[in-house]
Amino acid sequence: MTDTRSHATTRVTLGGHAIGALPFFGIVALTVASLALSFARGGGADAPVDPPRALVGEGGVAKDGGSQATGHDHAVALRFTESLATARIDAPNASELDGLLAAHWRKLRPPFVKVPHESARFVSSFSLRTSEKEEQHSVTTSGSGSGSGEWKPDVRLWNMNEGSFDQRESLVFPAPAKASFPVTLPDGARVTFGAGTANGTRRALIFRVQFTPSSGPAPAPCETRISPAKARLWTEVSCDLSASSGQAGTLSLGVTAVEALPDEAPRKVRHVLDGGAGAEDSILDSPDRTPVALFGQPLLLGRVAEAPYNVLWIVVDALRPDVIASLHDDARDEKMRAAELPPLDALLPKLPGLMPTLEGLSKEGVVFRTATSAASWTRPGTLAMLSGARSSELGIETKSWVLDGEAIARFYGSTPPLLPLLLRRRGYAVQAFVNNYFLVGYTPIGLDMAFEQVVDHRYRTQDTAEVTKSALTFLEQRKDTRFFAFVNYNSPHDPYDPPAEMLARVPEPPTGPKDPTVRRYMAEGAKDDAAIGELLKALRTLGLRERTLVVVTADHGETLSTAHQGKSNDGIPVRFHHSASNFEETTRVPILMSLPGVLPEGRVVDARVRSTDIAPTVLEILGLERPAKMSGSSMLALAKGGTEPEGRVAVTEGRGTRSLVYGSWHLLVQDAEAGRDGGVGFAGKELLFDLATDPGERRDVAGSRPEMVAELRARLTAALHNVAPAGSVVEAPIKKDELPFLHVRFAGAGRTRRIRGHVKIEKGTVTELTPVGTSSDAFRRTSDGFDVELITSSRDLLGFDLLTSPPAADVSWSFTSDDAPVAVAYGGPFGISRAGLEAGVVGEVARQALRAARFPEVDPRRDDGLFVSRDRAGAAFAREGAAGEGAAEMARMLREWGYANGPSSGQK
Repeated sequence: MTDTRSHATTRVTLGGHAIGALPFFGIVALTVASLALSFARGGGADAPVDPPRALVGEGGVAKDGGSQATGHDHAVALRFTESLATARIDAPNASELDGLLAAHWRKLRPPFVKVPHESARFVSSFSLRTSEKEEQHSVTTSGSGSGSGEWKPDVRLWNMNEGSFDQRESLVFPAPAKASFPVTLPDGARVTFGAGTANGTRRALIFRVQFTPSSGPAPAPCETRISPAKARLWTEVSCDLSASSGQAGTLSLGVTAVEALPDEAPRKVRHVLDGGAGAEDSILDSPDRTPVALFGQPLLLGRVAEAPYNVLWIVVDALRPDVIASLHDDARDEKMRAAELPPLDALLPKLPGLMPTLEGLSKEGVVFRTATSAASWTRPGTLAMLSGARSSELGIETKSWVLDGEAIARFYGSTPPLLPLLLRRRGYAVQAFVNNYFLVGYTPIGLDMAFEQVVDHRYRTQDTAEVTKSALTFLEQRKDTRFFAFVNYNSPHDPYDPPAEMLARVPEPPTGPKDPTVRRYMAEGAKDDAAIGELLKALRTLGLRERTLVVVTADHGETLSTAHQGKSNDGIPVRFHHSASNFEETTRVPILMSLPGVLPEGRVVDARVRSTDIAPTVLEILGLERPAKMSGSSMLALAKGGTEPEGRVAVTEGRGTRSLVYGSWHLLVQDAEAGRDGGVGFAGKELLFDLATDPGERRDVAGSRPEMVAELRARLTAALHNVAPAGSVVEAPIKKDELPFLHVRFAGAGRTRRIRGHVKIEKGTVTELTPVGTSSDAFRRTSDGFDVELITSSRDLLGFDLLTSPPAADVSWSFTSDDAPVAVAYGGPFGISRAGLEAGVVGEVARQALRAARFPEVDPRRDDGLFVSRDRAGAAFAREGAAGEGAAEMARMLREWGYANGPSSGQK
């Protein structure tokens, strides 16, 4: 997407008088360009996010980072909420806006939207209740001693009233008002938004979208009438502007108030408190005041020539992996049951057929059977999976329910590596459909995670159907638009009240679990499995399955073992909950990923991975670079059969708890105030479990293994600081400018030669491939690497720079020069002939021998052959011609002495 702009001003008109004229340079119009398939490192980009790196597949279609366009694929060309710097706003009643909105508390200034100060009042993340009623409940709690009490959550703090709420980043205008934006309409231009009102009045509103070209007649406006009966609701609007595609002009969003018709009577709503009968109220909260119009999630869409993959990310809150039969390992299960201390309910029985949708999805994609969440409760668990970094790394501590305002402000101001934020900058429509009251930022327990729309169905047991319905509607509406959809179910989470038909799927003992509560928990998982089946069916029906990356995971697990009793410091029981403990059963999660034609089918990965690894994996699949703030690592190489020298370090954070899994050992560190009542793991100390002999974590051996506690304590400290401990075989994180690129060049001794060959990545994948002196047409993607075909230059070196994942992956190749095999290759800092290099770079010895701070001196007018070097970590790489006179003289002497590269025999 290209944004070209000329000199313009932002003007806000209040009561007919313009104020705050701010000059902006280079602002004229917005155009949408095709997303180019380019290998170029650091090529054309939409700052500040790096551009996709895509390999070219059959017919020039991107196979990593994109799918073949259908001719109807759209992307977001302009978000109006983010573009007020170029707009003129006419709002005569703007001074009334703050007073009109004073009573509406479900709103938030969008933290990731940059708006000029003069226009800030017109932008808000605004949540409207879409359910007929909103109901407040009292929650039964356990007291410090015997008995119980009741807790009535303050809705403005906890956001726990039952109901459905739809939050959208919105333009907020007191009628009448108009915002005008200079644009050049993209191909297939279309404007979409939700028309809504923030208050209820007796007047109807006319929402108007008008394009006025710089020259020539203007097309008819697109108008939508919102009656008082539809006040405080969202009405979906789509305006087709494709007839004006390519024209420059002004695009305006306006609203006016008109008298309502006799049949447009306002509706009634019900508000129920404490489970009572409630009262029926009119929505006319301010019948004679100025109507406040909302343009919810207003977007200008344009057609793109190439459509990157969509992402459907599904989370099932508190779902353990052992609820899904395909995530069981029969040999591992048997070993656990035969351990010295059997796991009890820390291992659920394998029940084929309980979760048929996810069992089927396992056959269509990759299953990670040993995955650990970065947190033991929802807010930090959700933040970690969406950012690729632990919550504490991003400045959001995991102990308190209620967040400190300063910490939230620092988080919003730090440009966190949130996947929704990264993808919205790539033209994705980014929306969430959830039962997750931690995902909205207008309460102190919530956190805005950069979704432009969050549909929150706030129900204790009846949410699954509502979440599914909203997600299905979204898929239908956005079937031709690039999207990232986050769907968060909540069924296997206390309270457990599954449908009878789902409970019937869970057999009685001895086949099923002994505890009836565990049976209900598993049945709740089956309920969400059926809902996921509806989503996958819709993808197939809409023709989106081949173009959509599907991710299924959980924010954390659940504590079910009878060995794990006790209460947290705020009275929450440990068993059948999660936030108060960091046992492995509490933190293990399922991860399933499927993308036909890109990810292998039926692949099982047993290596330990983390929830923070999901976002980097999604970025790599989409061809986007991982931000440095993501401490997680891509799992794509593992998904394609790769291995790693040492297991990934799995750290989990909870409410006053931290833990580390290393090999068969699990260290838990509890703050003194983390728990009480004498339960295992809640004595404010370090606990150590040997998962080999005690897979259910029933026996703390910290007292008898102080040396292991000390080692794991050091490893935990290192992991929390993202550094490798002493003796680790895992390399320390490499900075962007220190990545070990492999530099491959061809010279023809002054002649043009046809170079052909195939490059194969052994147990790894291509992360980045940059053509040097040639175009991307010289490279074509294959299943295991890429093919090369180019013509050498008489004056310049040609070739490519290659980065693999993992960086130490073996790379083999076979090249021909004018159909004759290339039998000799030169490498290292001086271009010395090296046996075996003609076949690739295999093994650590070969990689070390090629390390150089600069490419060897090569003269394409006299040197002939294949030349290779590899970056030396920590030293900036100098391109050809920058080696200096000393290195050039050394290279000349080596040639003359016959030790280094020279012209081929018979060459002049």
